[in-house]
Amino acid sequence: MRSEVERLRHALAGAQQVDSTSVLAQEAQRQDLAGLRRALGERQRELREADEARHTLEDSLEDAHREIDNLRRELTRLRGGNGALSGGEPAGAKPTGGEPPPGGESEPTKPGSRLRNIFRGGLPG
Repeated sequence: MRSEVERLRHALAGAQQVDSTSVLAQEAQRQDLAGLRRALGERQRELREADEARHTLEDSLEDAHREIDNLRRELTRLRGGNGALSGGEPAGAKPTGGEPPPGGESEPTKPGSRLRNIFRGGLPG
């Protein structure tokens, strides 16, 4: 009987040791899981921000393409549809004299003005 009691005490001590080890292991896993969840949340936030930035860039690109299309239509209209500017100026002619170019400014000041100036002087090539 004494050996039976000793065996049960030994088994109980081993079970308690396993329980405390498993509790520590579970706590470590819980902390690891919490850290992974925080990292995942941060990555998801960064992904949302990058997606918003991509949408903004796509919108800007679409606006620029729309402006280019409008400028090409205006250029075609000004050239009378045949490639020559109406009003007797040769294609690619630049304004002469002290007058500012159409629009009243010599330097581009608003978005797209640079493109307008490029088209005003004719397409290269």
